[in-house]
Amino acid sequence: MTPSSAGTGDLVIVSGATFDPASTVVFGDVEAEVQAITPTRIAAVVPADLDAFVDVVVHDDEGDTTGVMTDFEFTDPTPSVTGVVPPTGPKAGGQVVQITGTNLYQYTLKQPELAIKTLQAAIGNLPDNQDLGVLLGIAYEQTGDTANAKEAFQSVLDQNPENPAAQAGMARLGS
Repeated sequence: MTPSSAGTGDLVIVSGATFDPASTVVFGDVEAEVQAITPTRIAAVVPADLDAFVDVVVHDDEGDTTGVMTDFEFTDPTPSVTGVVPPTGPKAGGQVVQITGTNLYQYTLKQPELAIKTLQAAIGNLPDNQDLGVLLGIAYEQTGDTANAKEAFQSVLDQNPENPAAQAGMARLGS
């Protein structure tokens, strides 16, 4: 498997022989999202929340084990929040906040349509903010708008081709 260590959202390539189009890849006990399968290679996305070292197992369409790699190293760095703006809000709620930090790659948006409008406005003020661009891509992705999701992720990759969150977004969308 290449690489032998990676973090959440990274793409790994499992090499072997006679892989089945319905093969699955499991990291520990978490099934990975398979991006592509050929008879000799499987491209899979590393899932979140793994132990530091896990076995990676390939199963065929009948659930039989067809390959095992032991001691895959999960290397996600620990997330760190460095700021929340504004630091306070009204008791009634509804305050939009910006959370900044490092290694904040997993985003869940509760209201993606509202998030899209808010993020578009924020990006208008901060066009070079890659985190906002990734969040916009995820919001579009959650609404099923893959064309705009790809455009948002690509915009981030145009600024920084090594942005792991944008790379993961493009991988999820098959680009």
